Amino acid sequence: MSLPGEDFPPAGAIPVDQINEADVASGAAAGTAITTITVPDTYRFRIAGIGFGAEDESGLRFLSWTLNVSPPGAPVYGYVNMPAAIGSIAYPAFVFIVLGSSVTFTVQVVNNAAVAVTYHYFVRTQGWYYSEKEA
Repeated sequence: MSLPGEDFPPAGAIPVDQINEADVASGAAAGTAITTITVPDTYRFRIAGIGFGAEDESGLRFLSWTLNVSPPGAPVYGYVNMPAAIGSIAYPAFVFIVLGSSVTFTVQVVNNAAVAVTYHYFVRTQGWYYSEKEA
């Protein structure tokens, strides 16, 4: 018997610790895809942490983010239009998301429309790819 791969990285799990960055203009309606991760075939992806940073940290108060998965091309329930007050680059906040194989995961960010400048943001995503194997 083994522990579930979504709770604990099993033997053979592939760690993911990705930092991405982007310039985000004021109030871009569609948002900016700051991170894109494609889950390999035959694996699942457990996202365990996410955190945000900025060159000018005061800009974080204007940032909101949404997690999207394609297919089906829809937001992840519970992670839509969230404030960037969650986590940091040094200490990502705990999240619990499990994605199936062959999907693409995107962190979409938007600056408040009232912001007159473009900010440079960072996002860190942590987790692991794993395959469930029967004993």
